[in-house]
Amino acid sequence: MKQSSHTPILTNYHTHCSFCDGSSNAEAYITAAIEKGFTGLGFSSHAPVPFETSWTMKKEDLASYIRTVRDLQERYKDRIEIYLGLEIDYIPGTMGPSAPAFRDLGLDYTLGSVHFIRNRQNGPFPTMDGPEEEFMEVLETCFDGDISALISHYHSLIRDMVREHTMDMVSHIDLYKVHNRNNSRFDESAEWYKREVLSTLEEIAGKGTIIEINTGGWFRGKVDSVYPAPWILKRILAQGIPVTVNTDAHTPEALDAFYPESLDLLKEIGFTTRLVFRRGSWEEIPVQLQ
Repeated sequence: MKQSSHTPILTNYHTHCSFCDGSSNAEAYITAAIEKGFTGLGFSSHAPVPFETSWTMKKEDLASYIRTVRDLQERYKDRIEIYLGLEIDYIPGTMGPSAPAFRDLGLDYTLGSVHFIRNRQNGPFPTMDGPEEEFMEVLETCFDGDISALISHYHSLIRDMVREHTMDMVSHIDLYKVHNRNNSRFDESAEWYKREVLSTLEEIAGKGTIIEINTGGWFRGKVDSVYPAPWILKRILAQGIPVTVNTDAHTPEALDAFYPESLDLLKEIGFTTRLVFRRGSWEEIPVQLQ
């Protein structure tokens, strides 16, 4: 794809189409991305998991997903850079971002995520960002109502994922914020919480992995800013951890949701650069669009 040196660099690598829980087929996102002036778009359907869910890709659809994105990548190569990725959950002892089943697919990049917060021995696999009643059931039955124990467990899973697997990006590291609006369940300035977050950042910093700035919860009205929270972004900057901006889009219209606002926030905090995936490799560019 030919690109002027003055072309604004607008990208997104966290995109869910109809192969998982996205609203539309992959080509609809590409069409919208071109209309919105995107220079790069990466697909990251939720990877298959070894149990039934309503929102992850089915194992039997994985080959079709890869073939579809690769075909679109070739078809639109003169208009926009298209990339093939997966958002891969870490489930202890079961799967993770660099497991052989995913490593051998020839993906352009991977996102590592933690959604599930109970292991197989404990029964079902509810998610950290699931319905309120599901969250409360897990909090009460698995953690005796102790929110700090639940949050600490979540962060321990992220740290284990980063230690055990390689990935390009770590997704929404404070996903549980959807259940803590206005500090309704715990004080995010509490020392125990800061220790958990900082321990997680130290683990990520040691690996050179990217942390995504994710606008998805903000767009869906579940939180009032990006993941991670602004105070965490300040620590990310201090640790020298690279960042990229993603919108976690589940609809084509959400591809650029809160993108300018996120860049403004990064600049306000002190970031001068972000990473984009161009011509098959990660590249550091200025935070601003142009």
